[in-house]
Amino acid sequence: MTIRNPNQNYNLREARPEDAELLFEWANDELVREMAINTKKIIWLEHKAWFKQKLASAATKIFILEQNSVPVGQIRYDFINGEWLIDYSISKSERGKGLGQKIIELSLPDFKNCKLKALVKKNNIASNEVFSKLKFVLQDTEKINQVEFNCYTLTG
Repeated sequence: MTIRNPNQNYNLREARPEDAELLFEWANDELVREMAINTKKIIWLEHKAWFKQKLASAATKIFILEQNSVPVGQIRYDFINGEWLIDYSISKSERGKGLGQKIIELSLPDFKNCKLKALVKKNNIASNEVFSKLKFVLQDTEKINQVEFNCYTLTG
């Protein structure tokens, strides 16, 4: 699957095995780790095995956002308990340009008639704004590892 946005030169494509190193690098970015549910640094061998398993799973969809053929972000949907849990990140050099909203918007058509969920740390202002702008409904807060997360949902 490839989604193109010709006006902005954006392309959303499925992740491939050769994306493992790039996703590993992005996942270990200091801010990404700080905002994640699991804040521990990721180990390469564990990431490699995890990524291979995720690519093979029908319950996971991972996409790479490219601008002019250059990767600028990733979004992952994991099917858990009847809903798709969203996880996304934008490369450090491209943050603050509205790409969080763009990557979600471009991936949403693949999830029509699905229940979507996002868990966002309360102090992650940018991601909280993205989900609000995209009409996700703030359901409640969840405490995970003593940290509060906003729980957003959207039913397509």
